[in-house]
Amino acid sequence: MSGVVTFVVGPLAGLLSDRISRRALVFWPRLAVVVLIWPAFQWLSSGPDAARLLITVGGLSVLLALQAAPAITMLPEMFPRAVRATGMAIVYSVSAWRSSAASRRPSPRGSSSSRATCMRPPGT
Repeated sequence: MSGVVTFVVGPLAGLLSDRISRRALVFWPRLAVVVLIWPAFQWLSSGPDAARLLITVGGLSVLLALQAAPAITMLPEMFPRAVRATGMAIVYSVSAWRSSAASRRPSPRGSSSSRATCMRPPGT
């Protein structure tokens, strides 16, 4: 659901960001997510069913897709043109390294973090 919404809304957000300020299109949907996320999940948990789930995920996905396209465009624009590709490569490499390092943390038991290993009886 979220992928389909992003696929449809992303290009429209890009067009809209060219017509109005990118900063405004990044700021207002993010603010709306901050304001609406708690009530949306409260509403979802008060009567969980498929329709509420789709409405909640769809609505929040629209807001996130509206800000994602201009935000992705703003990131390389922060760098001077002469070093834009290098700057983006460094940002990507550091974030990829950081996320892979975080995924390799040992589990609390000190062994593999797989479910099967964690569910073994003690002493086996």
